[in-house]
Amino acid sequence: MDNVFNQQLGDWAMLKRNKLVSLPVKLVVHQDFYRDKTKEEFEIIFREVWNLFHRMYTDAKENPADFGVASNSKKIKNERIANNYIGFAELMYEMLENGDMSDGNITVTNKNIIKQYKKALNTMMPVLIKHGFHFDGLDNRKVTSKVSSITIGYPSKPSIMGTLYLVAKQASSLKPETNISKVVYYNGDYFAKWDYRLLIGPIGSLKTSMCM
Repeated sequence: MDNVFNQQLGDWAMLKRNKLVSLPVKLVVHQDFYRDKTKEEFEIIFREVWNLFHRMYTDAKENPADFGVASNSKKIKNERIANNYIGFAELMYEMLENGDMSDGNITVTNKNIIKQYKKALNTMMPVLIKHGFHFDGLDNRKVTSKVSSITIGYPSKPSIMGTLYLVAKQASSLKPETNISKVVYYNGDYFAKWDYRLLIGPIGSLKTSMCM
């Protein structure tokens, strides 16, 4: 069963990696995203985040035992279950959506959110740390019932967290339109795909159809 589970984990990791929207050579970026830096600097960081997600999904494919679930006997029947183990972008979106940004770090104090994502945090945290993220506020390096707040940063390049925060803010504010026939996704899906089309308009007033 271990091999079956690891194979499924790897398959879902590749599926999620393939959902990342390929970036064009030149990005159209609204100035809301680079008020404290140049457009070129923001674009470099945006591409770095894309590469970061890509590496983490590749890591999940190649090293499933790193997730602490090598002996798991469950089957991964759908993406919702897969996200409990390798939903890096989805987890980060929820933390960014429910946290406060300060000094390049995001701090989550909502106890219900911490409780809801405790299992996912504990499962994915070793891999997130391996890829440069840092967590404060833990109980013996774990999220337990004693934890009342979590602070997440990216010490080697704080601008990574700032970029994640701005893109999450844009994704969460997408305005759905009822006169279009295409599927309207959960806003976090645009973030999880690291969709460059989120960058084309001002933060807070982008229409869903502009991302389709």
